[in-house]
Amino acid sequence: MLDAHGRYLAARDIGTITALVMIPLPGLAWWASDNGERALVYGLVLILVYALCVIAAKNYSWRMVQHVLALASSKVEPLTVH
Repeated sequence: MLDAHGRYLAARDIGTITALVMIPLPGLAWWASDNGERALVYGLVLILVYALCVIAAKNYSWRMVQHVLALASSKVEPLTVH
C-alpha cells in the first residue's frame, strides 16, 4: 500500500508542478530561443506530461483503494460468545 500511496503522491505532485509551469515556460522558451515553433512543441509536450501524470495518479489511487479494501475484507473478526 505504501508503494501505491507514494507513487500516487509523486504523480499528483509532478502533475501539479507541470500545470503550474505550463503557462510561463513556453513563453520563456520562445523568448530565449526566438523560435515560436519550438516553444509550441515544448508547450504541447508539457500538456502531454500533465495528461499522463493525471492518468497515472488516477490509476495509483484506484490501486491504493483496492489494496486497502482487500486488507479490510481479509480481516477475520473474532467470534464472541454471549
